[in-house]
Amino acid sequence: MGKFNLYSRFEGRYMKQLQDFREWIFAPLLKILLRFSIRPDHISLLSVFFGILFLFFIQKNIRLSLFFLVISFFLDTLDGTLARKLGISSMGGTIVDASSDTAVIILTSFGFFVIGLIQLEVLVAYILTYMIIVGLSIWRNSKNIPYMFVIRPRLLVYLFFAIYVIWGINILNVSMALFSLLMFVESSFTLRFFFYNKKQK
Repeated sequence: MGKFNLYSRFEGRYMKQLQDFREWIFAPLLKILLRFSIRPDHISLLSVFFGILFLFFIQKNIRLSLFFLVISFFLDTLDGTLARKLGISSMGGTIVDASSDTAVIILTSFGFFVIGLIQLEVLVAYILTYMIIVGLSIWRNSKNIPYMFVIRPRLLVYLFFAIYVIWGINILNVSMALFSLLMFVESSFTLRFFFYNKKQK
C-alpha cells in the first residue's frame, strides 16, 4: 500500500525540509490550534470559505478579493502542517485536502472568468486538467507508481492575478491556457503508462 498524498518523487525530496520549516514558522499558531482542538479538515474548509469570499468580492473590490485569496492559500499551507504535527496521514484527509484545493481553484478560476481575465474555454480546460492531475497524483502514490514531477501551477496563477491587481498586467488567459496544455500532456502520458503496463501484465 502506498502513501496517500499529492507529491511527486522530486517534490518529496524537499518536502521534509519544507515541512520542518513550516512547523518552526507556525509553531505559536499551531499551539493555539491544538489547544482548541482544531483539526486539519477544519482549516481546509475555512480555506474554501475564503475562496468563496474571493469570488463574492472580485467584482466589488478586487484588492479585497486578493487579500482573501492570500488568506485561503495560507490556510491551505497550514492544514498540511497541522496534520503533520498531529501525525495524521489518511486517504480521507488527503481527499478532503485535495477537494478543498480543487474547490478554491474552481472558485478563483470562475472569478477570473467573471471579470473577463480568461475565456470560457480556458476556464473549462484549466479546471478539468487540474482535477485530472490531482486525481492521478493520488492514484499513483496509492499504487506506489513512481514519477519524478507533477505540474501544479496554482501558485503561479495566483501570482499572475496579484500582478494584474497591482500593475494591471493580465497574462492569466495565456498562462492558464499553456498550463492546461501542459497538464493535459502530462496526464496523457500517465494514462498511457498505466494502460501499457496493464497490457504487459
